[in-house]
Amino acid sequence: MLPSNSCIEDTLKRSTENDSAQSSESKKSKIETTNEIDTSEDPHSQRLPKRNVVLYLSYCGDGYQGMQVNQNAKTIEGDLFKALCQVGAISKDNSSDQKKVQLQRAARTDKGVHAARQLVSLKMILEDKDIIQKLNSALPDQIRVWGYDRVIKSFNPKNFCDSRIYEYLIPTYAFMPISSDTKQFIASAPLEQRKLYFFGNPLLSKKESKDTSNPPTFSPSQPPSEETPTKLSTDIEDTENPAENPAEKSNIKGNPYFSSESFINRATELRSSFRISPDLLSRVKSCFANYVGTHNFINFTVTKGTTGNNSSRFIKSISVSDPLLLGDGEWLSIKIHGQSFMLHQIRKMIGLVINIARTNSSPSLVKEILSESKKSNSARFNIPKAPGFGLLLDEPSFANYNKKLDSLKKNPNLERPHIDFQPYFSQIESFKSEFIYSKIIDYEKKKGSFLFWSEMTDSLPEEFPFLYNPIEIKP
Repeated sequence: MLPSNSCIEDTLKRSTENDSAQSSESKKSKIETTNEIDTSEDPHSQRLPKRNVVLYLSYCGDGYQGMQVNQNAKTIEGDLFKALCQVGAISKDNSSDQKKVQLQRAARTDKGVHAARQLVSLKMILEDKDIIQKLNSALPDQIRVWGYDRVIKSFNPKNFCDSRIYEYLIPTYAFMPISSDTKQFIASAPLEQRKLYFFGNPLLSKKESKDTSNPPTFSPSQPPSEETPTKLSTDIEDTENPAENPAEKSNIKGNPYFSSESFINRATELRSSFRISPDLLSRVKSCFANYVGTHNFINFTVTKGTTGNNSSRFIKSISVSDPLLLGDGEWLSIKIHGQSFMLHQIRKMIGLVINIARTNSSPSLVKEILSESKKSNSARFNIPKAPGFGLLLDEPSFANYNKKLDSLKKNPNLERPHIDFQPYFSQIESFKSEFIYSKIIDYEKKKGSFLFWSEMTDSLPEEFPFLYNPIEIKP
């Protein structure tokens, strides 16, 4: 739950009072201000003051297991903490555990997910005026720190962040109607066989399923095995490696149209030739507009641990860009601004709109599902989640924190600036273009993943009946 304005104000007042009291006492004895001194240092080494700061950073999540530090995993925080220690921003005695400097982040990002604007807080040594330049020299190019600001002692970016903006980049061809080839495929093959085409044989071990030297093949005339489960996951992403191309693991050798090479070639052709019409773009925008406001998003997250009592979320705004010519095709940038989000929520919000467009369903279907979710005996809808590699954290917001800073009594010695990414706007946008957009576009170019995902969901209409017969929805 987000802190209320009164909670933020009380915290800020207490922190400012503590800062002021400690500043006054420091005139009598520096010993009494050890909360900002590396007391864990070797007694024979020089002790340097450390200050409460926030770092403004951007990163490309490709090759990382996520933002938050995780033992035995390559993470953004892990590389950042290592670089901070290397350049002397963190003392040697505090270099064994980031908890010693209270390193926190505004938002978690999952494996492979990027951030154009991210904020971390920590206690940091600021003696070196070139610390940011040195820090960037110690970091890989896909992680950049733009600067820092002083903050109050009690500042925690996760707790003081009042909302977040996420962006999703998608090629416009993903909104095309279902192809005639896919319709023919649906008519000629039973559901379990179509699942088998896209997901392979679920009875194979993981090691066997990755062995492509002698893969099993299936044709439209060959029935699925009697041992094949009647229910297979419709998530195209391997939970251990969501960046992996599912087409390369699918057993669809019996039909060249659904081969990995075919998806890549056809996706390339569609990106270069398809241009979204004004009417289709208007329908897409109408769909997204229905998400704005406070709604129960129980159908837009995982089932486990989710109830109608903890699934309400406030979406402040959604913007859909005009078509962008990027790389070899046309794309849309979708920005969703909300107080907070549940697991997979954004990807399912995107996935529903894509499928509404492809099936020519009414944009009001979004409202129908959200309204249905309010009922105590509401139906649960299997909404497909869009591929994860198009998602990025655009910006966390600290508007309430900044507003309350302005309302406090001014103390020239303890004044703290607003949290603001604007001074780094041009650098961030350049970084986003070079390291984030380019990575998303290049991945789609090499894999054709949006086409695979779209045609997979098209080929399994039985899994998503509400897209085809919305008036027949029943709990």
